[in-house]
Amino acid sequence: MKNKLPASFLLLFFLLPLSGEEIKHKIKVMATIFPLYDFSGQIGGRFVQAELLIPAGVDIHHFEPRPKQMQRISEAELFVFCHRRLEVWADRLISKNKKGIILEAGAGLEQNLSDDTNKNNRNQKQFDPHFWLDLRYAIEMAERIKKALEKILPEEKNYFQQNFNRLAAELKALDQAFSSKLAGCRKQVLYYSGHQAFGYLQRRYHLQFQSIYGLSPDSEPSARQLAAFIRNIREQKISVLFFEPMISSQVTQTIVAETGVRLLPLHPGASVSRDQLLSGKTFLQLMEENFKNLLQGLGCE
Repeated sequence: MKNKLPASFLLLFFLLPLSGEEIKHKIKVMATIFPLYDFSGQIGGRFVQAELLIPAGVDIHHFEPRPKQMQRISEAELFVFCHRRLEVWADRLISKNKKGIILEAGAGLEQNLSDDTNKNNRNQKQFDPHFWLDLRYAIEMAERIKKALEKILPEEKNYFQQNFNRLAAELKALDQAFSSKLAGCRKQVLYYSGHQAFGYLQRRYHLQFQSIYGLSPDSEPSARQLAAFIRNIREQKISVLFFEPMISSQVTQTIVAETGVRLLPLHPGASVSRDQLLSGKTFLQLMEENFKNLLQGLGCE
């Protein structure tokens, strides 16, 4: 996720008023990461002006807000972030927002997942903030956003509830599809050349990951670790390597050159590219693409 765009990209969720209805109040929402931004727009609809704080294509692990971004946060009626241990700079920004609601959407969802998908880090326990990859938690985070919007614009409570119900039903249906279909796969172990962001998905759907990285995308593997990973792929006769589409990785290309594996993308979902943002890509669509690629790569029935 190290290929950065020069500036933040603002996308407004805008729906035309129905039957000539004039929208007198659009709630200004600032969301730090893509799932929270998407949920805010999906639920808030025509009553929300949502902005993505972290620019498209920029890795949250490397992001530090600039003064102008801090100013926009202070002007937001709703500032939504994931977790203090992910957005480590959030505490000092909270104090600058004097009028709006501050929502830590992932509070209380955390699990210190052992990094047992990577044999090199088997005994470590690290904080994993990627809650949204367990779709039950994604629904919980979306519901918290709904409740915050209701506090700001209580007269539109029914509208927000209807939008949330639709989103939750779609996520729940996909969660059920993940659970039922992945259980019939010939393989339950997948090899991944991105950073180990899938602990919640792994636990929810009873998969096993072999990842060349740890939880941080900066944790470059040593030559010995890379050689062991390649040797394991050969010994296990692995034909598919999942990769992280937001990372341009020489490590991935080395593995492909050494083993001849076929590549399939698996998206952590925290950030999207500029093109994806412009095209209106949703979190649900990203997860549906993950689902299709898992079915294909794991040989599912």
